Amino acid sequence: VDTHRLGAPASGFAPEGDLPERDLALRAFSIDRAPVTWSRYLPFIEAGGYDEPRWWTPEGWAWRRRQSLGRPRHLGRTEDGHWQLAQFGRWVPLDPSWAAVHLSRHEALAWCRWAGR
Repeated sequence: VDTHRLGAPASGFAPEGDLPERDLALRAFSIDRAPVTWSRYLPFIEAGGYDEPRWWTPEGWAWRRRQSLGRPRHLGRTEDGHWQLAQFGRWVPLDPSWAAVHLSRHEALAWCRWAGR
């Protein structure tokens, strides 16, 4: 466990979220060099990952059952089956190379379990 100092000292200006300055103990972890793209996330959806409790934490599965879409909230499909993403109030074709964004912690953890991460 390593300790890291987060936040800003009380003197001077700092956004409210950076106050107060504090120490945070973190266990070692690994992280990808680049964000997960939709081309990596969509197979989880298409393989039925939103319908399989085994990929979800108990809290995540309860959340998934409440939200009941079976996919991320900002994703949809056209009549011919192409994925699209809600952006600024309109649907746009989804580029699979884009980072998978607007996912909940529960969705991210379920994908990680499914992907063996």
